[in-house]
Amino acid sequence: MISNSFTFAEFHKKHHKLIYKRTTEKHSQYCFMCIRRFCEFDNNGYRPLNDIRAADIHFYGDDLIQEHGLTERTANRHMVAVGKVIRYAFTNHYVQYPISVDQYDEDNARPRYFTDEEIDRILTWLKTNNEAPYVYHMSMLALHTGMRLGEILKLADDTATVEVDEDGDTWIYLPETKWNGRGKKPRYVLLNKYAKAAVESLEYLWDHYDTKRFYSVWGEMRYRVFGSDDKSVLFHIWRHTYATRLANDLSVNQTVIAKQMGHSDLKTTNKYIKLKSSTQRDIAKQVERQYEGALNARHP
Repeated sequence: MISNSFTFAEFHKKHHKLIYKRTTEKHSQYCFMCIRRFCEFDNNGYRPLNDIRAADIHFYGDDLIQEHGLTERTANRHMVAVGKVIRYAFTNHYVQYPISVDQYDEDNARPRYFTDEEIDRILTWLKTNNEAPYVYHMSMLALHTGMRLGEILKLADDTATVEVDEDGDTWIYLPETKWNGRGKKPRYVLLNKYAKAAVESLEYLWDHYDTKRFYSVWGEMRYRVFGSDDKSVLFHIWRHTYATRLANDLSVNQTVIAKQMGHSDLKTTNKYIKLKSSTQRDIAKQVERQYEGALNARHP
C-alpha cells in the first residue's frame, strides 16, 4: 500500500478530476456538494483518509434524513458519492480495505411513528445499555416534547437554556430553531415531569457525549429490538411519534401541534401526523353509533 498522510478532504481535492473523469459536469458538481457536506459533518474532512469507515458514512446519511429532512433516495446519493472517493482510493492502493455502504430501502416508506409496544421495547433496551446512557434520556426527551435531535444537542453546549417561570413550570428556550427551513426563530418547549427528569439526567452526561457512540448504540438498538439494522428506524421517528400521539390519542388541534413542533406551515405538520388504525376503528364505531338508530328505524 502506498504510504500517505492525506486527510479525506485533501485526497478528494487532489484526485477529484480522475475520480469524476467519466461523469458529466452536472453530476460532478452534485458530487462536489455531497463531499463538501460530508467533510463538514463531524469534521470528516480533517480526518486521515485511512480512518474513514462505513459507519462514518452511515452516520452522515442518518443526519441528512433526521436533521435535514432529506429523503432516503437523496441520502443514498450522498453516501454513494462518498463511497466513490473511497473506492477510487482502494483501487489505486491508497487505502488497504474497500468500504461497503448499506443503502436505505427506497421502495418502502420509513416507519412514521413508534407503536406503544415498540416504545416500551426501545426504552427498555436503551435504559439497560451502559455504553451511552444519554441515548435513553435523549429518547425520553424527544418522545415527550417532539424535539429534534439537533435541538436536544443544543443543551450540551448551552446554546439552549432551561428556564423556570413564575408558575414553577420548566421550559427549554431555543434561541434559534428551524421553522420549515424558512429561517430560524426562537421557541420555548414546555417540559412535563418525564422530560424534566431527562434534562436533569443529561446535565450530568453531556461531558461524555460522543456522536459516533450515539449512532453506534442507536444502531445496535435497531438490531436488538427490530431484529435487523433497519436504517429507516431513525431517532427522528420520535418526532413523528409525538405528533401522531397528539393528533390521534389527545385530539389536539393541528394548528396547536404545528406550534408545539416549531412548524410555520401546516403542510409540514401533516407529514408528521399519521392516522393510527385504532383511530380509524374508533371513527368507524362512532359513525356506526350515530346512524344506528335511524337506520334500524327505517330498515328493521
